[in-house]
Amino acid sequence: MEIKIIKESKNELEFELIGEDHTFCNALRHILNKHKDVIFASYKVEHPLLSNPKIYIKTKDKPLPKKAERIVPLTEVKGIGPKVEKKLKDGGIDTANALLKADVTALSEKTGITEKMLEKYIKEAKKLDYTKDTIPRIILKEALKDLQRVVSEAKVNAQA
Repeated sequence: MEIKIIKESKNELEFELIGEDHTFCNALRHILNKHKDVIFASYKVEHPLLSNPKIYIKTKDKPLPKKAERIVPLTEVKGIGPKVEKKLKDGGIDTANALLKADVTALSEKTGITEKMLEKYIKEAKKLDYTKDTIPRIILKEALKDLQRVVSEAKVNAQA
């Protein structure tokens, strides 16, 4: 199954399911609508022979779980090699995420790295991808796992 994102915001997700039909979409829509944080989930197929189903999810506004943010190693920041990484870690900064939140003056004093260089590293760190899953994506992943579980149980019951 291939998913093509059409539109995404904090509480909405619209995507196209490549190669799926009404059977799968109906089951997924049903599971999504049962989720406590989903306001609305639906799908449409514009033309049964020429288009793929499009699914739309709207969720309640709620904070993202902490684990939704990707933890980025310091070495992914352009210009930070093993020596600078060690200095930053000795100064209490162990990820690019933490570097973004650091007090440059205090960190410069702890590490011996100039404020100008730290600002350069922070500028480079801001360019990295810290992709957070949106609430609709998190719910979609949960729904797909639930659907997989239901299908597996149905197969077992059918064989019994």
